[in-house]
Amino acid sequence: MTARHVPTDEVREIVRRLSQVGIPQEDIAEALAITRPTLDKHYKKELKTAKIIMLADVCGALYKNAMDGNVAAQIFIMKTRGPKGEWSTTDRFEHTGAEGQPLSLAPPMINVNFIPKADPDGTTS
Repeated sequence: MTARHVPTDEVREIVRRLSQVGIPQEDIAEALAITRPTLDKHYKKELKTAKIIMLADVCGALYKNAMDGNVAAQIFIMKTRGPKGEWSTTDRFEHTGAEGQPLSLAPPMINVNFIPKADPDGTTS
């Protein structure tokens, strides 16, 4: 008979940290020597909120950098969160055929008159 798992605050913190950095839940369960259902049962909140907390921390650090004068951080925030159309960057590529003509989707035709014929001895004529 296996021992019943009793969650502790220390293990809750470990689960939260591992989940925040993207460790798969199967690996977290294995590291704690518990089953995946046991992990889900006892650490549902930590698993669910870890990504939210991590994103909030990263966004806070990015915001702080922007407010401290980091121009790259300022531009990134404006491009991703600023007014649409005013700061966003869109790359647009147009593909055309030869000399700006529409693309031809038909397979190329092969002129069989230009294909050399092989002689029985393997040479071409």
